[in-house]
Amino acid sequence: MHVYDFVSTKITEPQVRSIISKARYDPGDYTYEARVDGDGYVVRGDEPMAISRLEHAARQLHITVEISSPPATADLAATVYHCDFENATKDTWTFCVYQEFPGSPGLDSVSWKQTTVPQSGESGVEWVIDYLVGIVNYKQSGGKGVYKASQKLGTQLGQKWDTRMESGAQQLFEAGSAPQKNQLLIDNSSGLLANLAVGMDGDIAVVRSNVYSGNAAQFTVEPIYWVALYKDLVKGEVISGNQIHGPLPVKFAGGATSLVFRAYIDGQTFVFEQEGTSNRSTAPLTEMQARIAAVSRPDRALRSPRLAATS
Repeated sequence: MHVYDFVSTKITEPQVRSIISKARYDPGDYTYEARVDGDGYVVRGDEPMAISRLEHAARQLHITVEISSPPATADLAATVYHCDFENATKDTWTFCVYQEFPGSPGLDSVSWKQTTVPQSGESGVEWVIDYLVGIVNYKQSGGKGVYKASQKLGTQLGQKWDTRMESGAQQLFEAGSAPQKNQLLIDNSSGLLANLAVGMDGDIAVVRSNVYSGNAAQFTVEPIYWVALYKDLVKGEVISGNQIHGPLPVKFAGGATSLVFRAYIDGQTFVFEQEGTSNRSTAPLTEMQARIAAVSRPDRALRSPRLAATS
């Protein structure tokens, strides 16, 4: 049994049902009971619901409500994917998972999920498949190109969004449906260049930069995942061949939801591999040292300049 709290002194049962329906669940699958304090409803049912989808539906319906669920219930509403890293070397590495959308060429991939692991240490990243759209600004600092979001909003695939100038800033607004169910479409009606992004689990993953006003960024959202090792990586940094080792493909085959990657030294060779598979990459230690020196230079090459969207 899954339990959800819809907390608001003004919400009615029909409104709770409308939120559930808008989130593409069947309101008839659940029971509804007024909260003891009279400030909302407790909803129970056998079918799990994603909190992010319910919150998004409430926003679409212009209903102000706080929605929550006990952790055990919320965790069942979405599959959590894990990538763990075991660092059996004497160096500190930043372990990064990033995405590419093969159906949408020309996007900038950025550092999406990352963790820094010291020598002989272990750590990992995790995520759920919960999409977002965003407006981002681009900055170059210390030889790095980095995107930072000025706005992020949850979305479902198949939606269309519009970028407009409101209150002196570029902002996103829902604008109907995208041409296909596996797409997200973001129009730019702001009168300025816009860097438009799609992400997952709270973080930006890919960016269409410098979209002219009157044009649109179309994302065919069929991501493939990669993992690589870096030195001095910043969240949101453009993935531009600056990895020290990798990348390796990340594939959750046969219903798996957890993968383990490992780095170690074998003689004079650096090995980065997925545990228990042939998914691996090797390089001589001398090549690794040269690579570290190359990407550590302050004047290291950047990708083509990006213009930060300004208001």
